[in-house]
Amino acid sequence: MTTEFGTILLKITPHRIGFIKFILEGYDGMALVSTVDSKSGSIIIRYPLSFHDNLTAIIADLSPLLFGEVIINQQTLTPNGLNHKQQNSSFTKLPH
Repeated sequence: MTTEFGTILLKITPHRIGFIKFILEGYDGMALVSTVDSKSGSIIIRYPLSFHDNLTAIIADLSPLLFGEVIINQQTLTPNGLNHKQQNSSFTKLPH
C-alpha cells in the first residue's frame, strides 16, 4: 500500500512560524512543517492526503492568528517523489 502525500505552501507572518509548526506537528502523524524562507514567512507543510480536510480546516481556523495572507497550493507527493501532475494548481486565499 502506497501512501500519497500533499504539500501546502503558506506565506504567514514570520514570527508565527513556530506557532503553526507547534500546533500542526502536535497532531501525531498529521503534518510536517518546514521553513522555506524565515524572513518572508514562507513554509511548506507535507501531510498524508487522508488528513487534507482536517488540515485545511485547522489552517482556516488559525488564519486570523497567522496575520499574513494565507496562500495554499496543493501538489501530490508519493514516497518516490513529487508527482508532477498537480491535483490543484490554483491558489486559494483563506479568510482572515
